[in-house]
Amino acid sequence: MIGQSQKSSIRIQKLWHKGNYQIAVHIDWRDQKAKNSIQQLGAKYSKTHRCWYIPYKSSAYQELKRNFEHIEILADPLAKKTVQPKATPDSRDENLPIAQQRELPSQTKKSDGLAHKSESKQIDPRLKLQVLPDVGKYWVLKIRYVQQYVQALKKVKGVYWNQNQKVYMILRHAEVKQKVEAIFGITLFPENFYYRDQTKSDLNLEVGAYESDSRFMLIRHSGDFRVSDTLRRLANCRYSKKQDGYLVPATPKHLETLKLLLSEFDPQIIWHVDQSYLLPKKALKSKSLELIKTKQSLLEMIPDHTAEYLEEMVNMLMAMNYSPKTIKNYS
Repeated sequence: MIGQSQKSSIRIQKLWHKGNYQIAVHIDWRDQKAKNSIQQLGAKYSKTHRCWYIPYKSSAYQELKRNFEHIEILADPLAKKTVQPKATPDSRDENLPIAQQRELPSQTKKSDGLAHKSESKQIDPRLKLQVLPDVGKYWVLKIRYVQQYVQALKKVKGVYWNQNQKVYMILRHAEVKQKVEAIFGITLFPENFYYRDQTKSDLNLEVGAYESDSRFMLIRHSGDFRVSDTLRRLANCRYSKKQDGYLVPATPKHLETLKLLLSEFDPQIIWHVDQSYLLPKKALKSKSLELIKTKQSLLEMIPDHTAEYLEEMVNMLMAMNYSPKTIKNYS
């Protein structure tokens, strides 16, 4: 027992700090004896939380009880923010009175000899973890950036970062599920694994002419997400809301690439145009493609009865060799 600290009083609470739970110790800054005592116990000072802290262990808590007569236990500030998964047996270090006071606020303080209920395993509160509804063959996971978890997710094959939605797309596979859940230490996903035979067996692909620009062919399909994923991988392919289909350069090379990408699904291709419509000379240069995209996006933003006037203006600006960005600003 450390001498001359019997009359000092401290306040303690559960604290998440540096990737682990700690016991935060608050002392009166004027109480030099308490400061000396807590330093002799190996406590460190946190500038972030403006308090001393020691490891969140039963032995550390017992040391505090032996060296300080008055100990006030404060409520855990993360109690309402922490995601609570299913209860699992935990170590005795998680059963300190600091945790129990948060879980059982209505109960009176029990004697030190009584056993406390085990606390359920918790997700790191910094993550703000959310499991969103499934998308196609993926589970969707949303977390805040915490380096150790993000780096671990990057190493798992089958986990992809979606830049637009700011979420992780996780392939619905048993091995991927096991690895991802091992990172967070809890069960996150149901066992609704993705199997090819669960998807639609009949894939229909309709290929037709695009009347507004004969350099493109219009492709519509039966709504299967596998076809959508494949079409997005095609070079110079874009989706048209007005046509409700994908516009792909009408070249034999693009058709050959599309067939190769869809070969494992064995789609049925329905032709609404003669295959002579596909010509190598319809291949587009990057600048032409940018101009076409700009023109198409502008036409889709306005009502149909005004499209004629906008198209004339855009054609005039294109004839003057204006850049796509300039055309968009003028329009």
